Amino acid sequence: MLNRSAYGYSINDTTQITHLFYMDDLKLFARGRAQLEGELELVRKFSADIGMTLGVEKCATVTVRRGKIVDEGDLRMRDGTEIKSLSNEETYKYLGIQQTFDIRTEENKQQAKTELLRRTKLIFKSQLSAKNKILAINIWAIPSFTYTSAVLSWSKTDLQLIDRKIRTEMTASGLLHPNSAVERLYLPRKEGGRGLTSIEDACWKNKLDLKKYFASKHLPLHQWIATQGDLPAIAETFSEDIPATENTLENLRQGWQTKQLHGRFYASLHQDKVDLTASNTYLTQGYLFPQTEGTLFAIQDQVVPTRNYVKHIMKKSIDNTRCRLCNSAEETVQHLSAGCPTIAGTRYLSRHDGMGKVVHQLLCINKKLLQHFTPHHLYVPSPIEENETFKIYWDFAITTDRGVEHNRPDMVV
Repeated sequence: MLNRSAYGYSINDTTQITHLFYMDDLKLFARGRAQLEGELELVRKFSADIGMTLGVEKCATVTVRRGKIVDEGDLRMRDGTEIKSLSNEETYKYLGIQQTFDIRTEENKQQAKTELLRRTKLIFKSQLSAKNKILAINIWAIPSFTYTSAVLSWSKTDLQLIDRKIRTEMTASGLLHPNSAVERLYLPRKEGGRGLTSIEDACWKNKLDLKKYFASKHLPLHQWIATQGDLPAIAETFSEDIPATENTLENLRQGWQTKQLHGRFYASLHQDKVDLTASNTYLTQGYLFPQTEGTLFAIQDQVVPTRNYVKHIMKKSIDNTRCRLCNSAEETVQHLSAGCPTIAGTRYLSRHDGMGKVVHQLLCINKKLLQHFTPHHLYVPSPIEENETFKIYWDFAITTDRGVEHNRPDMVV
């Protein structure tokens, strides 16, 4: 009805706009007060016909002449209802953006950043698991910001600084080591990453989607918008054949792979006989505490302060880089996790038996030696489990015809 009317504001000789309408938010454009009153009366009558009313307490008018806001007083509708007029200093919110005659970019940008960080900090203070905290940021915090990406003029530097601020908050909450591989933070969990959405990438994708939307429409208004601002140049940033997200992910993989220190874990994950999906189950299921996950990533990225790391990476003066436990080899992550003889009979044995318990219990249940499942952290294997058909020994010395040095296998079935 509005489009068929004679009302509206002419942008140029071929393009006219009467209104913007999204859900229940309506903005009217008119060439003067008389036209605006006519549009409002049309909307009021239609609303009454369908059993709805205008929320006049949320309505306001702005009159612009020769590029300046002028105060013509409140507008009275034909049913006697008044709609207030905004002054020069007042703003109103339309689709989440504070505006009047123009959009106050700096004010809106500051509000968007403040709201994003407020939500992020609330999530970090919650008791969610590691994966769910990242999901909450992606679903609840980041969209409140990217909503403004195609409306406000965010520079690449602005967006990178905000990404960095989120990483700083993660570090302060114990979720991220400051020297861990940044690339892993934004890669999917099934690939060994954390699955966080990058503000920079999300905003560029939103702009690209908006450009494609307007370019696909044929109304004069849509075509006019598609030629404005930086929208025409956005699509050229990405290949038409490869989605922007895939370009970004490939760059992240390459960045992680080529790093001399962090890339060692990438190389380990991508060996021929390594099952990448199974190896990242702890990430995709997401049951770890956030701080635990952050510590695991620091160990995998080899940024924990071993003596070798402190001297050769942090470039600090240190006399001895040998292991402080055994003093027989260089103190590296690899040595501490699997090669130190001092903790072989304690830490390594406990870790080894912890995995063995899982196999032992499942074998016993499979062979009907046990009837009920016990959580693995509570399960204590018996030295011998047997029935008429099977016998399973656990950590049991086996007497052999010919003497052997290592005669105490983990399990014998």
